[in-house]
Amino acid sequence: MVPSGAPPATPIDATQVFYDGSYAQDPVSHDFNANPGCGGEPELWAGLLTFTPDLEPKPDWAQTWEVAADGTTWTFHLRPDNRGWSNGDQLTAADFVWSWQRKLLPATAASDAAVLFPIQGAAAIHAGTASRSTLGASALDDWTLQARLTAPSAAFLDMVSTLATVPAHRPSVERYGASWTEAGRCVSNGPFQLDGWERGTLLQFSPNPGYWDAGGLTLTQVQAPITPADRALIQYRLDRLDQIGVIGSDLPGLQADPTLGPQLRQTVGNGTWALFPQTTVRPFDDVRVRRAAAHAVDRHRLVEIVSGRALPATSLLPPGFPAHVGTPDIAGLQSFDVGAALDALKDTPFSGGGNWPPVTLLMRQEDPDSELLGRDVAAQLEENLGMSVSVTALDPAAFDAALRQRRAGLIWLRSWYATPDPADAYGRLFSGVDTAGPTTWRSADLDALLAGALGEVDLRRRLARYAQGEHLLQQEVAYVPAVYPVSWYLVKPWVTGTPVDQAGWPLLADRVYTRRRMPLRIVGRPLS
Repeated sequence: MVPSGAPPATPIDATQVFYDGSYAQDPVSHDFNANPGCGGEPELWAGLLTFTPDLEPKPDWAQTWEVAADGTTWTFHLRPDNRGWSNGDQLTAADFVWSWQRKLLPATAASDAAVLFPIQGAAAIHAGTASRSTLGASALDDWTLQARLTAPSAAFLDMVSTLATVPAHRPSVERYGASWTEAGRCVSNGPFQLDGWERGTLLQFSPNPGYWDAGGLTLTQVQAPITPADRALIQYRLDRLDQIGVIGSDLPGLQADPTLGPQLRQTVGNGTWALFPQTTVRPFDDVRVRRAAAHAVDRHRLVEIVSGRALPATSLLPPGFPAHVGTPDIAGLQSFDVGAALDALKDTPFSGGGNWPPVTLLMRQEDPDSELLGRDVAAQLEENLGMSVSVTALDPAAFDAALRQRRAGLIWLRSWYATPDPADAYGRLFSGVDTAGPTTWRSADLDALLAGALGEVDLRRRLARYAQGEHLLQQEVAYVPAVYPVSWYLVKPWVTGTPVDQAGWPLLADRVYTRRRMPLRIVGRPLS
């Protein structure tokens, strides 16, 4: 199999070893079934489905599937007679059922267990009020898995394409407990298997011969030295790493470097920085003030102050996501225009940009870029509208407590999306599901659009509903999309086959797409 984007006539080096600089520290584990934030290796695992580079669900361990006419019963047909686990065990439908039950148990404490709540009985199991056997998922036979939902959900296919629903190897979990993914114990079902793990030093992976598409891999080994971020560039210059993430302080120098500059690549993250005016706090209870604030933010200036580690945002979901909206009609609703901003204030107590009450912008302490961006947004509101904005940056726990008090007029927040399905972002932020979320704005019209979209199985009509919702959100300035986070990487010229989405963005981080190593091959590495 020739990886997409690689020239078929180019000879492949005999030794296909990829030296990966992804790990700045040891993972907690590789147990995504229990801990989505474990920091482990995603390509050890495979679910029923996975995502294409364009974030569309496609077959993985499930070859085919169908949904009943009422939209609530999904049946998945696994690849039969397999030896999919890396120790040669068969991967069966029962493995998925047991793993989903494990994820839901209160004792597991999986922070993303709610992703399974669309399945009948899941919420009650997680609450500890029902036994695991009541989950509406069952193995009809070794190769057939059936899931019964509480209501039709077009987002279900995305859900079973994510790391949140990959299985764990039951015999290993039951034998070794929390240490079951250590070296010498980890049994995985994805494209790769764990060969070695020297704490603080090195992770080693090789193809899992039992993976159904093992023949599609060209790499013979992945070596991932544990390399602190401030030392990765040194190792890259010495050709000891084939790919590294670039820290912000290094980026300007690398962009000017005649040798390394051409090796820079950037990718858009699965999140959005945005400003959330609190509609219950004066002066943002007036939509005219919110519109003025939206027109007063220069997104291109924000990109400049973080040296290109961001991209101007036009909507809630970033480029590459199926529901990303970048059409001129929506992008124009909140375009940077100081004249339009001041016009919006006419006939308000703040006409001409004066008479403002004290305004607080609340932000979470996350990383230097987030604070740079949030403080510049505050500065732009003062420069362009005369609004005096004080910035309060708090640690995560204090931020959450302050957010619940609803006293700050503006919230600066970076949202992350666990799945590419728009229901995750729009529903969580704007439907009232998350009562501790960043906005007090609510709309019955938006609720109706989101409810209709959730049950709509026709993708075109479904995305159209979310586009309508985006238009409503921006027209009413329920939020102000600012910038999408951008990560920069250095990639050696002999690494080919990097997956690219239809928007042209290389997929270098794990993001939601988790098959970034599968198509890689090494062509022309210099002999040492």
